[in-house]
Amino acid sequence: MARTGVGVPPRTRSASASLGESGHPPPDDATGAGAPRMPALLSAAEVARIFGRSRRTLRDWARAGHLRPVRVGRSVFFRADNIDALIGSGGPRGQEEGQANP
Repeated sequence: MARTGVGVPPRTRSASASLGESGHPPPDDATGAGAPRMPALLSAAEVARIFGRSRRTLRDWARAGHLRPVRVGRSVFFRADNIDALIGSGGPRGQEEGQANP
């Protein structure tokens, strides 16, 4: 019997196997009826790019209550629906890059 992949465990289905090509879960209709819907999360870098601001400014906005971060381990994410709402409201006022809080 030929041994290929010596020391490599048999291939098993991992948690990432349920993710689509983009690395994100498939839409609701593909997960089956009644499956709980997880909110879409954006990384701090993605949100900073959306607003054209630095990650430090995002921290300032979170501290001021404009954004509510979601922490996963040491990583920081923001809910996409909260970002959409913030964009719809015109964004935080008076929090330009480098401007200190009064």
